[in-house]
Amino acid sequence: MEALDRQFNATDPFNADRSGRLRWVDGELTINFGKKKGERVKDLVTTDPGYLKWILRGDFVWQRQRVIAEYQGDVHRIDRKTWQDGFIRRRLAEDNGWAMVEFTARDIFAKTPQRELVATLSRLLGSRPRPGA
Repeated sequence: MEALDRQFNATDPFNADRSGRLRWVDGELTINFGKKKGERVKDLVTTDPGYLKWILRGDFVWQRQRVIAEYQGDVHRIDRKTWQDGFIRRRLAEDNGWAMVEFTARDIFAKTPQRELVATLSRLLGSRPRPGA
C-alpha cells in the first residue's frame, strides 16, 4: 500500500505533511502557510506558542484514536479569516491522520442529528452507541 501511495500521491520530499503546510527547510521544520510562513516551529514554541496551539486545537480531542470533534458555533463565522482558519486546521489534522468531526447546536439538541453524531463518534472511537441513545 505504501508503494502505491507513493506512486499515485507523489509529494515534495521537503514537505512534512501531505499538503505541504509544514515543510523542512535547511533541516528545520517550518510553517509553510499564512502569516507565519517561513518561521521555524522550534522558534514558535517559545515566541508564539499560541499559534501552535491554534493549529492543534480542537474542542474535544482523543489522542489515542486521533479524533478531534469541534463545535461550529457563530464564533466561526465572525469574519472571513476565522472561517478560513477552520479549514486550514481541518486540513492539517486530516493530512496528519486525524479524523475531524464538526457539529452544531442542532446536532446536540435535535434527537435525530444527536443520534447521528453519537454514532459517528462511537464508530471513530471504537465503541458502540448505547442502546436507545
